[in-house]
Amino acid sequence: MNRASGTLSSVTALLPQDGVGGPRWPRLVDANIEDQQAALRLWVPTDLYWFGGHFDGRPVLPGVVQTHWAATLAAHIFAPDAVFTGIDGLKFHRLVSPAVELTLRLSVAEDIEAGASIRFVFHADAVGERVSAGRLRYQ
Repeated sequence: MNRASGTLSSVTALLPQDGVGGPRWPRLVDANIEDQQAALRLWVPTDLYWFGGHFDGRPVLPGVVQTHWAATLAAHIFAPDAVFTGIDGLKFHRLVSPAVELTLRLSVAEDIEAGASIRFVFHADAVGERVSAGRLRYQ
């Protein structure tokens, strides 16, 4: 399937805002989901669990968390029955600090049924710069 199947309410439900030690997911501010692309505006709260100890005095969102968010959201929206098989071309361009709004752009690059890839790019909205990007592979 290469058509979007996720909806705004289903994406919101995927991002629980509670958890011991703080939320594990950003808060969905807005979403534009179309057939083969999506743009999700996400607020990264100051009490996000992943900032704890990474790093004391200068919290930074770990890159593995960014890729987890992108892979989970991409699969939910475009490939709910597909299996994540890897990531290519992963680049981290900028650190992500607490209390920032990010835009995650997802686009289907190939036919999901034939073994697709979905490109992702996180942008820091306040500075308009790319944060991270890569190509997620699904089978």
